[in-house]
Amino acid sequence: MSNFNTEKLRSLIAESGGLASPNRFMVLLPTIASMIPPTAAAREKLQPIDPADLSLICTSAQIPSKQINVMSREIGVGTKSVANGQVFAAVNLSFYLTDDYVARKYFQYWMNCVVSQDLGVPMYAGYYENYVKDVNIYQLPRGSDSISKAVYAVTLVDAFPTQMELIQLNNQAQTTAMEMTISLAYKTYKTI
Repeated sequence: MSNFNTEKLRSLIAESGGLASPNRFMVLLPTIASMIPPTAAAREKLQPIDPADLSLICTSAQIPSKQINVMSREIGVGTKSVANGQVFAAVNLSFYLTDDYVARKYFQYWMNCVVSQDLGVPMYAGYYENYVKDVNIYQLPRGSDSISKAVYAVTLVDAFPTQMELIQLNNQAQTTAMEMTISLAYKTYKTI
């Protein structure tokens, strides 16, 4: 016997403000111009990049996931699963590429502060405190672009880029906008 009722479903959705829309989001990235690269040779000049501009060309984002690690524990003749840690999967962000490659330059500089990429000198990893920054992701309601009215928001605590995906070049689709995807690692996340 089912207790499903379409009127209850409609009422629940209406009382909750409607269904969330996946295309209503905003990502706020940190300012990275003052980051300290691990080697003096890597101290290239980063053109002023306003992270708010990158938010405008962000085409997709993910709200982080959380996985609880478990292990089997034998108690008498039975076994029980118990928690022994947690894992946070990387968050992927995608951006349109403009002709000046502003998004790629931003993340390439940030990644060079994580691990140097200088030719002719050994590669060095930077100090953790020098390259981690918080990143905010907001789920916005329909009809509003204000983060103060966000229906859900998270901060990726101590985030940094770990992977910059390949950018595919070809001569097939001349009207397609180019995009790039970045993976961010983070220590934990918190809801705002």
